[in-house]
Amino acid sequence: MTPQLARYQCEQRAHAAAGPTGGVALGVGSGGLNSRVSIGVSSDYLAGRDPDRVFADCYTRKTGLPLAYAVRPATGAR
Repeated sequence: MTPQLARYQCEQRAHAAAGPTGGVALGVGSGGLNSRVSIGVSSDYLAGRDPDRVFADCYTRKTGLPLAYAVRPATGAR
């Protein structure tokens, strides 16, 4: 796995660990009003894991590289 792909996947996991995720969609069609609500809660969030620690553990597990090589895209933090 490339470090870039690992960063992307691990950032998604860290984002999910930060809190519930979800969305709302509304639409109107020939059948009338349509709506959709989705809510996701990760096991990392339920366990109270720190999103930065989730990112670090994920990155190291996926690449075998120490965290010093990872830069989180959203924050730019190492």
